Amino acid sequence: MKYKFNKMTKSLVVILALGTVLQLGSVLAKNALTDQKTTVNTNKTFQNAATLSLSQTALDQIKEADGATYARNLANYESMVKTLQVDEKFQKELDRLAAAGSSLPDLLIAYEFLYQNYGKMQDLEQLALERSKGNDWETIMEQYHSSHKAFVPRAFEADELEQWMSNPKLGSDDIMIADTLSFVSGAAMEDLLKEKLEANKSWQEISTSLDILNGSLSLPRLQITKEQLNKYVQKGKFTEQQVAEAFVLAQKLGLTPESVIAKKKAGTSDEAIMAKAYTDKYN
Repeated sequence: MKYKFNKMTKSLVVILALGTVLQLGSVLAKNALTDQKTTVNTNKTFQNAATLSLSQTALDQIKEADGATYARNLANYESMVKTLQVDEKFQKELDRLAAAGSSLPDLLIAYEFLYQNYGKMQDLEQLALERSKGNDWETIMEQYHSSHKAFVPRAFEADELEQWMSNPKLGSDDIMIADTLSFVSGAAMEDLLKEKLEANKSWQEISTSLDILNGSLSLPRLQITKEQLNKYVQKGKFTEQQVAEAFVLAQKLGLTPESVIAKKKAGTSDEAIMAKAYTDKYN
């Protein structure tokens, strides 16, 4: 993750989990372009279990597994579907797995973890299977990270990046999303951008066609002040990079930066922090 300070505000703007911000920044400045070209997807509304895209077979399995938490599990499912804009294709996969006996809380934990990692639909079943074998979530997440390469931003040629950014229909988010989807899927970034432009498709549609769970139309950002960095940096022990990463993780999990930093300073792994947060959320 790359980042830099604005000299006027002395603040750090971090684009979560993506590292092309500095390279894009110079091109945006040169062309006087802004970053406000993305559209906001409308939320789907679910009123009750009958409209949750869950079959009766799945509902019966969920209730049989734990009748006492049945209503809460369905409420959590509804909340996740709305918050993460879960496509109908992926809802059907969740339904299939729930109907086959997978724990709904485990499916929700697996889904949000994969969503944050730009994971694929096919990974859902594997993670649920590992959990059914008795493996804890920290171990499952560690295994996933060890078997999936971390995102590495593309090294753009200056003229190539400038050419894309000169298109009024593309913003910096579009470039970075295309870079990420290309890395995960193996599809050429140029083809993904052309598909968006020529077929007028949203990133959610393109992500879904690639079986990638995260179909965000824009990238989340957070701002960290220099004072905040200085507060948590420990020379030789906890760097500015680690502080920034802790803020990113906290935002993804809905935790306070202070709590995440304290855990990381105590030696707790990111996977352990994620496992605890998702388990508390969905169990």
